[in-house]
Amino acid sequence: MRSILSVILLAIATLSYSQTPPSNYSMSPYSGPWTGEEAGHLLRRTLFGPTRPQILNSIAIGMDSTVEQLLVATPWTDFPLVYQDVDSNAAIGTSWVSATYPPTNKGGVNNTRLRSLAAWKMKKMMEETSTIAQKMDVFWHNHFAVSQPSDARTFYDYFELIRSHTLGNFKTLVKEMTIQPAMLQFLNGEDNVSNDPNENYSRELLELYSIGKGIEIATGDYSRYTEQDVTEGARILTGYSNVGIRSETIADPYSVFDPVKHDNTPKTLSYHFGGATIMPNGITEYEDYIDTIFVQPDFASFICESIYHFFVSNDITPTVQNQVISEMANTLVSNNFEIRPVMLQLLKSQHFYDVALRGCLLKSPMDFLFSIYNSIEAQVNFNQVSDYKILYKIHYDARQFGMNILEPPSVAGWPAYYQAPAFSRYWLSAVYLQKRYAMIDAKILGNGYNADGNVFEIDGVSLLNTLTNPYDANAVLDDLFEIFLSIDVSQSDRTMLLDILTDGLPIFEWTVLYNDYLLDPVTYGVDINNQITNTIAAIFKLYIFQTL
Repeated sequence: MRSILSVILLAIATLSYSQTPPSNYSMSPYSGPWTGEEAGHLLRRTLFGPTRPQILNSIAIGMDSTVEQLLVATPWTDFPLVYQDVDSNAAIGTSWVSATYPPTNKGGVNNTRLRSLAAWKMKKMMEETSTIAQKMDVFWHNHFAVSQPSDARTFYDYFELIRSHTLGNFKTLVKEMTIQPAMLQFLNGEDNVSNDPNENYSRELLELYSIGKGIEIATGDYSRYTEQDVTEGARILTGYSNVGIRSETIADPYSVFDPVKHDNTPKTLSYHFGGATIMPNGITEYEDYIDTIFVQPDFASFICESIYHFFVSNDITPTVQNQVISEMANTLVSNNFEIRPVMLQLLKSQHFYDVALRGCLLKSPMDFLFSIYNSIEAQVNFNQVSDYKILYKIHYDARQFGMNILEPPSVAGWPAYYQAPAFSRYWLSAVYLQKRYAMIDAKILGNGYNADGNVFEIDGVSLLNTLTNPYDANAVLDDLFEIFLSIDVSQSDRTMLLDILTDGLPIFEWTVLYNDYLLDPVTYGVDINNQITNTIAAIFKLYIFQTL
């Protein structure tokens, strides 16, 4: 195991430096071949684990129709449910998102609601497998990173806000996020009052959410804004607070504006914003400020760089900046800050399908887990309580791999998305990689996830029977590679996997075994399931399986 890990870690360590640079930087529509390779690349970057039928359908309908389908808005139609008998204000099987808190054990109730929220998020990642919505939800959650607030209802509202603007207007999302209750809590917006301004949100609004920090060119001048802008921005944002946090009577917490706590004087911005003065305007003053920020030319490039890092590559070279990011930024501005046209342009571009960009990102824990379970169309389907328990265990595994979906480790999100030059190599540290391998041994080769006597596990035989030609061992491998892998398998790895699939016997013995299974599933079902499951588990341990 140690030698295998060493090889993989060496590959990871050199990934960003050995990557062949793209040869095509054009943002014009892609017009090359449309095969399983291109379709698989698109779907792996936009979905949490595409299925083989999805890849085949994409090949059939073509790139344009596939991208259009991916970018369909999908609002939520259900809510996280209570699954633990702790919440006296919401019964098991009902939603807690508008339930008040009991007078006692508010902390315990909030913890159970957060666990329900985490399980529900896993449920959506497992169910919503036809659009980019889930990937965009994670992208925005990383961009506007908020960790577990003291009232789970505000956290659900935060996720709902993201979902309502998944492919919508970026400026509108920034405005609404600024006074969202969970964000007000997380970055001390509630503490920001005229006689004692708190600069936390004001700083992050500039540095992380809108235009980016740039390079410090002088003390307190970061080339895109100055400390003056942070200070004046804090004064602009004074006066907001939350009502109803953990309330025993208020079902839906909300933010309010108190003019008494607001700094009702003019605020003057730095030369980066043309020395603009934001005049007193009460409850909408912050909107005037954000409008001014969005006039600054760097805001469009900054968010487009983040999109590129998340969906395309960690490596933004000067050529990428000048020929790709600039085009995306122009599209964002010309479409009044709508995100969908930018994603449409990117996912249909010549550049996106450049061969050099395939397999150049490492899978996040969510990509890793759901590229296993979603790709084989496995669904938890026992009962609501057991399903939530199993889904929370999947969430727990993702936490062990470095990604608690409810708790980004910092205001900047997960390090894999912002720590240059390593970026996504963070996901596959020696510790995290070992934990991925341990999960494969325990859950894929072992006993799966279980709750209340119900077991969620891979059914190798069911997967096998969906393949093109289950009688032919080489054809089986070809289909598995198409489902699970973003780049080609080496001959040595193929030989190793073929040996696992056939259990070391001559290749024709696989055909014999499969025929025996069809004649007598009871007798031969265990053997053929073990061999296909062992093969899949070995694929999951390949370095190239860890890539997108």
